[in-house]
Amino acid sequence: MSVGREDNKHIFEFKLLDKENLLRVFHPHPLSFFNLYAVWIYLIILSLFLIYLEEKIYSFINNYSWLFSTLLYFVSIGVYLINLLLNLISSNFNLIDTLPKFLFMEGQFSPETLGFIGLWWLILIFSSLLMSYLKISFKWFSIFLLIGFISTLPKILFNLQNNSIQLITIFIAVVGMVFVELYRRAHTFYITNFRIVEILDFLFEEKISELEYSKIENLIMQQSILGKIFNFGTIIPITASGLGMGKDAAILGAGAGGKITKKFGIGIGIGSEKGINIPRGRSYYVLYGIPKPHEVYDIISEKMHEMEEAPYLDEISKNIKKLVEGRKGNGK
Repeated sequence: MSVGREDNKHIFEFKLLDKENLLRVFHPHPLSFFNLYAVWIYLIILSLFLIYLEEKIYSFINNYSWLFSTLLYFVSIGVYLINLLLNLISSNFNLIDTLPKFLFMEGQFSPETLGFIGLWWLILIFSSLLMSYLKISFKWFSIFLLIGFISTLPKILFNLQNNSIQLITIFIAVVGMVFVELYRRAHTFYITNFRIVEILDFLFEEKISELEYSKIENLIMQQSILGKIFNFGTIIPITASGLGMGKDAAILGAGAGGKITKKFGIGIGIGSEKGINIPRGRSYYVLYGIPKPHEVYDIISEKMHEMEEAPYLDEISKNIKKLVEGRKGNGK
């Protein structure tokens, strides 16, 4: 027997084993990926807020020239980071040699516009560092850097209207939310009487994880506040090999330096690390954000106990069979 699942342009077929029965099949709850939606919602709200305060921000930058000089420093940081990204693509392209001339020497933009771009990069850099620290993943720094690059470059190259950076960011955020929803639907979890199967079938990526009940040593259920309200949660099967366990670790650093004389300089560095061992796993290696988690937890727990009792019941059955056969032999 097989169970078909159709997603857009492809079909994945989940095949049941002999004497295997399908007990449950589900996708993660829509709100289980709220943390990813929240990133894009944050960018939309931030962009709308800057559009609303655009005139006040421009007026403020015009009145405080020292702030303009400070924000240009963050523009230079953004330019440097973009250059590093482009060098990974092509070593022949050097943005640092061309962009500053285009911005500052040719007088393409007003000081207020450059200050606004600097403010945008300041917010993105701070947000990316905070997001990377909280989510224990440096990829968010790269994502925010890419967003800054995509949103700023059209403004620089084509001298678009002042709020074009924020409008482009809103468009990117909407596309990001669509991809989050597609990613959520790409997860499918199957609960049978023999095993747990987790499948991720997203774009060009396919991952399948299978776990027999007999290999599960502990079962963890986690529910957030939203999970308790809307009845969804994550179930993490933990095995003897360590599947289902992980370590949260993040390092956040900052540094500053300056030259005292032509030959000597001074620098200061600050670092922070966050680490802890907790039950965790990738969304496609656990039952992530499933509806009615207590019900599923009880099903898996029951199957685990059945598998624990199975060897003893089998041994008892064999002993009874031998005893019956022995009595029959004595009767003859």
